[in-house]
Amino acid sequence: MTRPIRLSEYLLSAAGVALALLGMLTIELARGALGIKALGVLVVLTGITIILRGLIWHDTSKRSDVAGAATKSDNPHPAEPSPPTKEPLVARVPQRSARFLDQSDCPAPLLGQLGASFLEWMDHRDTEENLWPAFDRWLRDALGNCLQAGRIRSFRIIEPSGLPVSLNDEIDDTGLNQDTIPALISHVISTGRRYIRTASGNGELIEGLAEQWSRSMRDGTSLTIMPPPVFLLPVRSDNTTIGLLSVGELPAHHLRDESMLKAVSDMVELFWRHIQLTRDLETAVRIDKASGLLSRYDLQERAEHILKRAADDGEPIVVVAISIEGLRRLDDQGCWEDRDWAIRQIGLAIRSKLRSDDLVGRFSDDHFVAVLRRLDLGLGKLIAHKLLDAIGQALNERPHLSECTQSRCSLCEAGGKNFEKAVAQTMDGLQQARALKVNIISGETETVSAGMES
Repeated sequence: MTRPIRLSEYLLSAAGVALALLGMLTIELARGALGIKALGVLVVLTGITIILRGLIWHDTSKRSDVAGAATKSDNPHPAEPSPPTKEPLVARVPQRSARFLDQSDCPAPLLGQLGASFLEWMDHRDTEENLWPAFDRWLRDALGNCLQAGRIRSFRIIEPSGLPVSLNDEIDDTGLNQDTIPALISHVISTGRRYIRTASGNGELIEGLAEQWSRSMRDGTSLTIMPPPVFLLPVRSDNTTIGLLSVGELPAHHLRDESMLKAVSDMVELFWRHIQLTRDLETAVRIDKASGLLSRYDLQERAEHILKRAADDGEPIVVVAISIEGLRRLDDQGCWEDRDWAIRQIGLAIRSKLRSDDLVGRFSDDHFVAVLRRLDLGLGKLIAHKLLDAIGQALNERPHLSECTQSRCSLCEAGGKNFEKAVAQTMDGLQQARALKVNIISGETETVSAGMES
């Protein structure tokens, strides 16, 4: 765009042209007068000088205007403050959103770490090991690494009593039973509501139950040796609490972050339900449908693995065989409903008296075999007495069955033996117990460790 000429520039140029014309006219009129011609030349030179000065002024003004225009283009409103420098997205969003975008302090990396750890453990776990104790160990390790959590305990809830039973019998140092369970735990189990110490949603009732537990620990009047936790997570299925996770220690910043604890709780519940379904599926494949115990093939396969590991670790182990005499007569008499009921009750009774990592299966129609880990023969005999008492109580619900059946038990130490040899020894023991008319026989078949039949 052409710059407009200023009036001063126009007048100066016009004056220069006029003087030059005037000088030329003076020279023309002077004719022979040298003085007049000299004056005319001087006027012409003056006019030319003025014209040149105007041209120089115009050029200088034009350059100045171009520089000014460039300055105005860069900053069209010099009086207004310049806009702020563009900031990164994380700096301009609210703080809560920024935590998510830069992942500096949000649950996303933590949940990813938990999920990856769980999948890694599931892919490489020992499939012969009982799932619940193994899951308990993984929970303690994973929450300890990810949350710096301490004093972690996990329980299954036994129905219909609602009593929490440790997933891992080896570390059950809580002292929880029907008489010692604190009111806070009973509340969490019955309502399915999570407990976080000092959480904003805690009401007076919850705080009162927590304070009651703390006060009983301070006074030494508590019936449980388990200190009050800072976090309790009930695991729910079909509106029923099936599990409980207790965390005794958490860093203060994690304890205040209720949204993070909620996300972790949801993940733990998902893992717990996955373990439950996996165990149910494995059990359904391996169990004898009539008794609810392992089938003979699966019992033998798993027992061989456990006995080999026990021999490598120097771990004591006991094999127990139980015979229920009289069951075959029920078949011969066509009492199949009574027979099925009896087998089912016997299976439940045996399972109720064994630990979660013991093995037990139906070896034949009327024989059951159990593998008791980390027990010597003396403790094994105590378990054998409990097993026979439980079977007797179960069959007493139908007196005609208890009258026509007889339960016997034989046990031996299996250290250094394979499973087949150990079972053969206990079967021989059962034959000797029958011949001697005793209920329990242990050790070598010559050694009798129980009284005569009543």
